[in-house]
Order: sequence, then structure tokens, then C-alpha cells
Amino acid sequence: MRAPEKHPAVDAEIKAAAAWYEERCPGLGDQFVEAVRAMVRSVQRTPLRYAIRFEDLRRANLTRFPYSVWFFVHGDGVYILAVLHHKRDQRALLEVRRPTA
Repeated sequence: MRAPEKHPAVDAEIKAAAAWYEERCPGLGDQFVEAVRAMVRSVQRTPLRYAIRFEDLRRANLTRFPYSVWFFVHGDGVYILAVLHHKRDQRALLEVRRPTA
């Protein structure tokens, strides 16, 4: 499967969350980034393993952090729509970001 595509806001979300964790405990921000990268690799390898939550959007929960990688299968790859904290209004944000056909 080809490399995942990402919504333009995804990198900023990851960076902001990593900075928040880093402020609280040095090194934790890097661990968060690595956890996201590992989950994206897993999503890339086996995207259908993750449950559909809204329409065709799938969610892959990080194990150590209260965040999820939201994505959908697009052709022979995946499109990462967001990396969101579990307390955010996920459905509303995802509806705004979801590209229209």
C-alpha cells in the first residue's frame, strides 16, 4: 500500500499535542510523536482492521495516549483526516474536514 496522504492540519495537531506533553515531562512529546507514527504505519499496513465509526471514517486509538488517528481508505491507500484527543468534538471536526466527492 502506498504512503498515506494527510489533511493539512494533521501535522499541526501532532506538533501541538507533542509540545503539550513535552512541557509536562521532557521526552514525552517525542514518545507521543513516535506512538502516532507507529499507529499510522499500522493503519497503512492493515487499514480494514480498524472499525468504521462515522460513514466510512475509521478510528485507530493510540494505546498510551488519549488520542485517535482518524482516516478513510482511498483507492489503494489511506487518507489521514485527523489526530484528535478523545475529549474533542470529533464528529463535528471530521465532518468539516471530510473532502466531498
